[in-house]
Order: sequence, then structure tokens, then C-alpha cells
Amino acid sequence: VGFLSAGSLDHFYQRKAGKGLRVMNQSEIRTFIERMEEIGDPWTEEQVSRVYGGCTLEEALSDRMALMQMHFGNLAALINAERE
Repeated sequence: VGFLSAGSLDHFYQRKAGKGLRVMNQSEIRTFIERMEEIGDPWTEEQVSRVYGGCTLEEALSDRMALMQMHFGNLAALINAERE
């Protein structure tokens, strides 16, 4: 997914860290990874901890899904523009 990779957004997410009511446990980190793999967005446990370390699972999923939805929308727009 190119420019939306976990590493490229570390600086952005680290500013958001600590806003959750509690941090994710290992089971929730694995759930996050599984959900992201379902949409073609691979993560490691280390990346999830580093990027979303201060978020709840719900916050992390909501944030990342919104970014991926935007990314997929951008890709669709590019594909459609090339067809015109």
C-alpha cells in the first residue's frame, strides 16, 4: 500500500499515542493484524505497538480503516482518470 505503510506514518501516529483509555493487549494486537491482513494491509506486532501503542483496539481499527478507505478511494480515482 505504498505511502500508507506503517513505517511512513510513525511520526503522525506517535503524536496521537496515549489518547486511548487503555492500551491493546497481545490478543487485540493480533486481532488488529488479522483485520488489516483481510484488506491487504500487513502489519507486525512491533509496528502495531509502536504506531498504535497508546490506543485501544477500537481506536486503532477505526483510524486505520478510515485511512485505508481514503487510500482505496484515491486509487479508484486514479484508475478512473487513466481510463478517460
